[in-house]
Amino acid sequence: LLLRKAVNVALRDAGVRDRVSFRVDKATPWGSRLTQVAAGDAVRIERVDLDYSLRDLMHGRLDAIRLGGANVTLNVSAARRPYRSA
Repeated sequence: LLLRKAVNVALRDAGVRDRVSFRVDKATPWGSRLTQVAAGDAVRIERVDLDYSLRDLMHGRLDAIRLGGANVTLNVSAARRPYRSA
């Protein structure tokens, strides 16, 4: 629960507003591995490795985040404003 809260706070602080789902494959006092990470329809990540200490988690911090197999889908609409090069 503490890990899930820290991850959700970090994502929210990073500007991720979509509902994020993930599976915790490994959780230790010094690091964790999340898999099957998804944020809405746009973000899919195979693996996220997190480094932290228990103190970091209690204060909502993570030492390092490493991503593996990340895919982001962006929907772009040209109808709003045409692109003009300088």
